[in-house]
Amino acid sequence: MYSYLQLNTDNLKYYYNIKTPAYYKMPNITMVQNCFIYELNEKVLIHNKTEEAIFFIYKM
Repeated sequence: MYSYLQLNTDNLKYYYNIKTPAYYKMPNITMVQNCFIYELNEKVLIHNKTEEAIFFIYKM
């Protein structure tokens, strides 16, 4: 069972950019990621087990 939290993208505030090696055994691969701050007013439920993480890209 998935529980999704929908964010209003107008409220995303740019925070900083991360650039770091993606794999410690493969120094020629770099991860680049923009980080944002979002003021969360919704209730978040914490569970003791995470079954799956889903990553997404939102192009602005």
